[in-house]
Amino acid sequence: MGRKRTRWPAGIVKALQIGVYLAVELLRLILLLLPIDLNLRASRWLGRLWAIVQSSRYRLAVDQIRQSLGEGLTPDQTRTTALRSMQNFVRMGIELFQSPRLIRRWTWSRYTRLHPSIDPVIRLAMERQPAILVTGHFGQFELLGQLLACCLGKFTAVARSMDNPYLDDLLVRTRRHCGLELIFKRGATDAVEDVLRRGEMLGEVIDQDAGRKGFFVDFFGRKASTHKSVALLAVEYEVPVIVGYCRRLGDHFEFELAAERIIQPAEWKGRDDAPIWITQEYMKAIESFARRWPEQYLWTHRRWKTRPKNERPKNLSTG
Repeated sequence: MGRKRTRWPAGIVKALQIGVYLAVELLRLILLLLPIDLNLRASRWLGRLWAIVQSSRYRLAVDQIRQSLGEGLTPDQTRTTALRSMQNFVRMGIELFQSPRLIRRWTWSRYTRLHPSIDPVIRLAMERQPAILVTGHFGQFELLGQLLACCLGKFTAVARSMDNPYLDDLLVRTRRHCGLELIFKRGATDAVEDVLRRGEMLGEVIDQDAGRKGFFVDFFGRKASTHKSVALLAVEYEVPVIVGYCRRLGDHFEFELAAERIIQPAEWKGRDDAPIWITQEYMKAIESFARRWPEQYLWTHRRWKTRPKNERPKNLSTG
């Protein structure tokens, strides 16, 4: 029998939420007073501290990297990759809070390099052709939508609300400063369909564990439960699925936008398994750039937590 979850009184929960929000807001204000490069150097130490304080997360990252890339990395390289992955995630948060003062419609190009592979994406947007852009928890995925909003003039992303409403409000305001439009997952069906009907581009971070209701597709050689929504929308509206990423360049506030794969409707036309095939294709593309730069992938997420029915427990590795 599992332990019962403790239910705190509403007043205590609210007080804790406000306390966390005020602490984050104070940290954000301090960061804004300091040069971005100094904050980015500090992120390396904060990431190391996170790995020490949450050693279970660090061990999870090491284990998942070993199972995914084991033959290509020595044990020391595996541990270093896990640490850099955690440092990358801390750095992402610092950059997100500093983005309102750095990323504007007239300044974003100072910090961003457009890979030639992004040209077809820009053409789709200029021609008002609807499309779905997916990415993984890789590089600076939080800034991908903001940079695309600046580059394309408009971009809409699907987001998940945080449990803390005060932090959620802060995060929403930070994300929207460049004109990025947000649709929240709960009750998002109508809004998502409206975006595609208007001939606009929709974005979503799609590589989280989807539970027992997801499609099980290969990811680093193991079955991973993946959300169905993107593939089902693509089939219904016959729109291309773009697999893109925002990769960090070096130690400064610099990024590269690229498209790893554009899955066109003609590729799945006539396939009985089109939704599963699309899902496998975009996860294969996400795996491709995560393999090239594994230190920029978020390995602390339990990506392989949910297992297919036909897998016997004694043979599986849940990550």
